[in-house]
Amino acid sequence: PQNNVETNRWHYRDLEAMAKVTGAEEIFIDAVLDSTTPGGPIGGQTRVTLRNEHMQYVITWYGLCAATSYMWYAKFIKRIAL
Repeated sequence: PQNNVETNRWHYRDLEAMAKVTGAEEIFIDAVLDSTTPGGPIGGQTRVTLRNEHMQYVITWYGLCAATSYMWYAKFIKRIAL
């Protein structure tokens, strides 16, 4: 999606637009693998990967809902001791 400057929603890095909105300089600092120091930050770690796991969430939450609904039904409607 496109960045929306008016609502301050950023979906990707656009240094020029971000600097213009904030009134800052266009500076981006990222540690590269060559800048790694022993005992310090490890460079080259900036990775952005967004996975689409919506089906897993749907199955998990609807499964929990179904199990809870069954337990409520068994406990309060059928009066089964759980």
